[in-house]
Amino acid sequence: MPHKQYQGRPLPRPDEELVDQGLGFDLGTLMGRRRMLKALGLGITGMGLSSCGASSSPAPPAAPPQP
Repeated sequence: MPHKQYQGRPLPRPDEELVDQGLGFDLGTLMGRRRMLKALGLGITGMGLSSCGASSSPAPPAAPPQP
């Protein structure tokens, strides 16, 4: 009989419900979600920083000092 899986991971207690898989399984699920959110946050931050980067047109020269 093949093992039941959840998100590609084998269940430690295949005869129990998903919510009854134990603390170790729950911590693994939580850490996987945190990794995904971290990657998403880094991607959004990178996009935000790149949109605030230097523009392609140069700044106008400063006016000469007047006497």
